[in-house]
Amino acid sequence: MPASLLLSAPASRSAATQPGLVRLAPLQGETNLSYLDRLADRYRLGVKDLIPPLLQAGTELFRGFRTDGEVYLNAEARARVSAFCRVSESVLGRALPAWAAHEPLSPDGAGPAGRFRFGAVVPAAGEGCRLCTSARTGGAKPARLYLQPHTRVCPRHRRWMLGTQWVDGAPAGTEQIGLAGLPEVLSAHRSHLHLLRRRPDTARAFEVAHAVIVSWWAQQWPEEEEWPDRVRQMAPSGADAGWWRLLVRDAVVYPETVALAQVLTGAHVRQRLLVETGGHLPHMLAHTPAFIAGLARVLRRPWLLDRVASASVGPLLVWVQHCVRAGAGSAAAGSLWELRTAHRPRSVARELTVYRVAAARREEAAGGGGQRLGLRHTSDQAFTAGLAHARAYAAVHGHLAVPIGTWFNGFALGRWLSDHRESAALPPEHVAALEALDLWWRPPWPVTWQRFYYQAQHHTRACGALRPEHGFPTTGFGLGQWLYQQCVGYESLHSAQRGLLAGIGLTCEAVRVARPGKHRAASFQRALGCARAFAEAHGTVVHATTGTVQDGHRLGQWLAGERSKDRAHQQRHGTHSPGALALLAIDPWWNPPWSLQWQRSWYQARACVQDGKVLNAAAGFPGTGSKVATWLTTQCARYDTLLPEQQDLLARIGITAAAALEATTRPTESGTDYATALGHARWYHAVHNTLAAATGTIHDGFHLGQWLRRQRQHARDNARRGAPSPAAAKALSALDPWWCPAWSLAWQRSWQRIHDQSETGARPGTGHHSRSLTPVQRAWLRRQHTRYHDLHPGQQRLLAGIGLTTRTTAGPGPVPPHAE
Repeated sequence: MPASLLLSAPASRSAATQPGLVRLAPLQGETNLSYLDRLADRYRLGVKDLIPPLLQAGTELFRGFRTDGEVYLNAEARARVSAFCRVSESVLGRALPAWAAHEPLSPDGAGPAGRFRFGAVVPAAGEGCRLCTSARTGGAKPARLYLQPHTRVCPRHRRWMLGTQWVDGAPAGTEQIGLAGLPEVLSAHRSHLHLLRRRPDTARAFEVAHAVIVSWWAQQWPEEEEWPDRVRQMAPSGADAGWWRLLVRDAVVYPETVALAQVLTGAHVRQRLLVETGGHLPHMLAHTPAFIAGLARVLRRPWLLDRVASASVGPLLVWVQHCVRAGAGSAAAGSLWELRTAHRPRSVARELTVYRVAAARREEAAGGGGQRLGLRHTSDQAFTAGLAHARAYAAVHGHLAVPIGTWFNGFALGRWLSDHRESAALPPEHVAALEALDLWWRPPWPVTWQRFYYQAQHHTRACGALRPEHGFPTTGFGLGQWLYQQCVGYESLHSAQRGLLAGIGLTCEAVRVARPGKHRAASFQRALGCARAFAEAHGTVVHATTGTVQDGHRLGQWLAGERSKDRAHQQRHGTHSPGALALLAIDPWWNPPWSLQWQRSWYQARACVQDGKVLNAAAGFPGTGSKVATWLTTQCARYDTLLPEQQDLLARIGITAAAALEATTRPTESGTDYATALGHARWYHAVHNTLAAATGTIHDGFHLGQWLRRQRQHARDNARRGAPSPAAAKALSALDPWWCPAWSLAWQRSWQRIHDQSETGARPGTGHHSRSLTPVQRAWLRRQHTRYHDLHPGQQRLLAGIGLTTRTTAGPGPVPPHAE
């Protein structure tokens, strides 16, 4: 049947799914649009002429058509295409990475539908090797493939595919570049494939390595650098040198990127980094000289050590800091490959656009038309204003260790600097501007330490040497105490901190002979007397908060400092500090291994017992007040998870294991029975489609949130002991399979709200720009997109239900190049 007759067949399902005249096999890794375009070409039609009639989708399907876009089909549309091209859907699904990536909806809610997308929402794709495509298809029609970094090289024909980085205005014939004179690129490709087989995290490591190398690419390097020679070897005659340098950037730096990825994926490299830094976050790459020296050897660039050692910003330093955090146990291993937006390199297409605009402006300026600079970004304007205030403050004080609540000339400078310290995505030029004012404006240790250091530095300049062997006699109490603490904990300090202290005379030799000042003992005894008086009045010192003042002494702040000293002393020596021993004699629970709020609540419950009240667990602790009763109920529900010392304290007020069991199995609040409680749960699920209720949720006077929290605790305790699930857990699971998730309830509530909207046709997984989602929901989806590989498998399954899968988060996976 001719193609024209086929397309004019009646618009019935049987006609739409009638097999075509040609059976066309897909190429491995091909885009949907490329496959459909090749299919139409076999009928001597354009893709816009064949596919809309085939799907009965109308002319709107390819609105804004571009050859570098992608078309997504729903299940019914995929079935029609499969039948027409005479290739099973399973074969198409294995070959085409985006075959079932999305499920677009038709305007009437049923029937075949497609959606055309282009731009940043489409993963990187480009023409596959033309010689390979011609050999496999028997025709001259090119094919577009999803290109991963390792599939941009065709080792058989020695070509590099530019992909979507090719833009209008590029020299003709530059969609693919010959690599005949660059054996190092082909050798790097073999190493890349080997690394992909051995290391599962190679793809993410390559992204980090690429960001690092591109950050170096823009700098000025010595004459022996190899990159300019590679650019000249690839350039055709008559090409614009500046344009061509940007166009082939990724191909030129590919060997170094692969070599760096090999280094970053080595577990022994991370272990050596942890040993070299001593578990402290490096402030700059100069604090890891062995690591940088190793990179210089691997990359065969001996001058690298001097060029990058002073870097205090950039993707490589962030990666090193992630390694230290993960090795110290303060961060998940998955965060090792987090790449902030500010550190992601601009695409080649974007670089070429900027280059073209700049060239046009230069021509306009040369022609007398003047240069239009445009408006600055709002963020740049805000930074410029803040920087002016920071410069004025540094001129007065000599540093930027500003307390967070400080206002300077009517500007919240402390908060502004704190926000910039906490941001891991500052542009390098912003960091350099602040470092010009104070090299240690963002230290890897607390800013409080830096403020004390600057105070000691100023004191040294004004009053002379510190004389640690005499107990720092010229300093005040606070500064002298801080200096002595640095001497005591000298070995645990960051290497850069020790270097700063050496600058004010506290060298390794000086700290060994340091002595505490005589006036400190008297001051400690005075503070201890205030703590004793407070304990006599209140029965404990844990009721002293940060703002508590006793007899003119800031008791709350002093106790907080002593608690920190005691914890640090126990970590280093395994025993209590001398000050802690004195406080233990006043209050044995002055610094408990649990939260102070727990200890305060226990004292409140004990006060009820001392007043003659009986803690009746079976009745829900009547007469104790709502807060105390809620706290006691929570402790009963969590009894098996408490520390033995906590259980002993509860036993002193009558809450034993038996009483806790009685409290958790009693009828629910206000005499409500189990059936009624379950009815409240059914109501909540009917309204919200989830049982992830907040703890404070109340329905018709019933504390539903607290009841659900206790049921979750029972279910987890039984699972931990291997006991069967209670009846309540089974009933709640029948209502909501995710009523007791392994993650936070806030996450579950956020997912449920977006899921409910997706049921109405929002399909948030097809992109985070749906107008039906709020800005908060779009931000939440972006966070899940970034953290996808670190999420619980159950969370990943739930996200798949709203269209967010590994395909939508990371694009198509690696595929063998040009495999049919």
